[in-house]
Amino acid sequence: MTVNRDEFAQLAQDFIAQELPATQITYDTAKYRLLLKYPDGLHHFVHLEYALSEYNKATPLNKQRALRRRLWTLLPTLKDIPKERILKQLRPRFFERQTLALYDYRRRLYAKLDPDITAELKPDHRPYNSELAVGLVFELSEQAADVTADRRSKWGESFEILLDVAMKNLDVQGNPSRFEKLREGLYVSNTGDDYDAARLLMPDFLNGLELKGEPIVMLPLAATLLVADSNDDTALMTAADLTLQAGQTSQGLSGFALAKTPAGWEPWLPPADRRSYEKLLLTRLQSKARAYQEQQHLLENLYQLEGVKEAVGPFAVLRGDENEVLTATMWLYGTVALLPKADLVELVWPTPAGQDEPRTWAIKWEQLLKLLGDRMTPTQEVPERWRVRQFPTDDELLKLTEFEDTRP
Repeated sequence: MTVNRDEFAQLAQDFIAQELPATQITYDTAKYRLLLKYPDGLHHFVHLEYALSEYNKATPLNKQRALRRRLWTLLPTLKDIPKERILKQLRPRFFERQTLALYDYRRRLYAKLDPDITAELKPDHRPYNSELAVGLVFELSEQAADVTADRRSKWGESFEILLDVAMKNLDVQGNPSRFEKLREGLYVSNTGDDYDAARLLMPDFLNGLELKGEPIVMLPLAATLLVADSNDDTALMTAADLTLQAGQTSQGLSGFALAKTPAGWEPWLPPADRRSYEKLLLTRLQSKARAYQEQQHLLENLYQLEGVKEAVGPFAVLRGDENEVLTATMWLYGTVALLPKADLVELVWPTPAGQDEPRTWAIKWEQLLKLLGDRMTPTQEVPERWRVRQFPTDDELLKLTEFEDTRP
């Protein structure tokens, strides 16, 4: 069940009135924000757009928690909780690194929407591998929030010391067996709290599982850790299916399968001729597509406010002519565009007179890069995007001998 803008604004007002009863609250419908006036005369704005989105994406059981989490993060007067209370409830958590990058876009967007808005700060974190980072979270009865660098600095503690505290708090609770066997070669964590994915940080957590091959780990949710036998394609495919299902919810964590290496747990795929290869490829592409979709939305809103005349290309996962899994994006004629890195780029011209469909031409990423040269340059965007300028001419395209001339 979702709520509309006014309904959510009322929920937010009720929450703040309960937590800060002496605060005067005014609802600004035009800018979709709340103006808070504190007893000491100070004012504060709370922008509601992304809080509404997060609330509506949450499952019914998690909606109140999502409301508390977002508003506690945005309200500075609610953040001054004694460090001693927080340290007892500190836990580690994983983020996808590409998801963390989206906080920077949101902060830029908040600043453009209204300079008085307090943007949600990026969680403090450290890289774990090429795709994941480790952060810290605390959850009290009245608050659930990530530890930001600003909050950690006020405590006067290093990230490493706090992570050590969080790991000591991560005791196995509930089911002492730790894992439930779903089928031969596949196990799911069963400790009874919301931090099982983070237990991958515990060196001995996977001990005792009956596997013929090596353990392959997937982290579909913060509360779920899956372990599959690297030699069992059916187990791997089942783990992938569960991860794909979780990735369709707002709580989805990561679609990357991980294998133990001398350097630690790193992203893993089986050989392409294995039955499980395609499913595991799809789970990681689902993660990329989710991040690219959010990035596209944020960039388009930023560019509109900044007056930037650049198109932001979409990212899609599709089937090729031989039923293989491919990624694709689209570039419209006459635009400078930021394209996500994909297997294929579909070039789209205006619809010719007298025809119903636009003229299109699909080209491989590597071929487009070779064709455009310095007209195609990488940017600093995360997830990865490239800026493309000056659409290829027909003659340039025809030099690529593996493509037919499809001009009308």
